[in-house]
Amino acid sequence: TSTLDLGIDWGDVDLVVHVGAPKGASRLAQRIGRANHRMDEPSKAILIPANRFEVLECRAALDANYLGAQDTPPLIDGGLDVLAQHVLGCACGAPFRADDLFEEVR
Repeated sequence: TSTLDLGIDWGDVDLVVHVGAPKGASRLAQRIGRANHRMDEPSKAILIPANRFEVLECRAALDANYLGAQDTPPLIDGGLDVLAQHVLGCACGAPFRADDLFEEVR
């Protein structure tokens, strides 16, 4: 299910069995990463394509993960949405001095 995309820790998952195409390299990496949450063991998965086209998509996603290529947008340094959330959180949490907050985030 797509719950594997949400980062929910299911505990002792030893193997992810993925039926169908993963619909992207980053989704595949996220889902495989749910297995073997142990420092000394790799995550494991079996991909089961439902048709011959999904064989190609599974292969492409595996190859992209092997190369470290992801299909997600690159992270933007200094995202203003994060800054806005932080300032709002500070304002709602307790009284603050604007100059001190500015020095913190500058």
